[in-house]
Amino acid sequence: MLDKINLNIVSLYINKKYYPHFAIILFFAIIHCFIKINHGDDVLFSTIKDNMSWSEYYIMRYNTWSPRFIIETFVIKSIDNIWLWRICDTLSYLLMYIGLRSIINCKDKGSWFLALLIMCYPVRD
Repeated sequence: MLDKINLNIVSLYINKKYYPHFAIILFFAIIHCFIKINHGDDVLFSTIKDNMSWSEYYIMRYNTWSPRFIIETFVIKSIDNIWLWRICDTLSYLLMYIGLRSIINCKDKGSWFLALLIMCYPVRD
């Protein structure tokens, strides 16, 4: 009986319908290992973190009526942790694939085609 349970667990993890998911995770994980964070918003938020106090930052963002007030707080707190960004960004590509797959309702080969299209999406601006 234990062998049957182990076989069911293994077959669950090796189900072919999840191969595109694993391919997307692997592809973007490898790509993110080579990306250097040194342009755009990354430089801006690093500068804000180094040169402003939290109260100055909040007053500035309040006066400019920024709708990204809450998310920017998270970005500034996590700007130094590049691995957190790599994991979250890779998961965002996976969620984009899962969402599009459920909207389109594609099966088997369509899932692979959608996964390849997601892999063509540019990682950097």
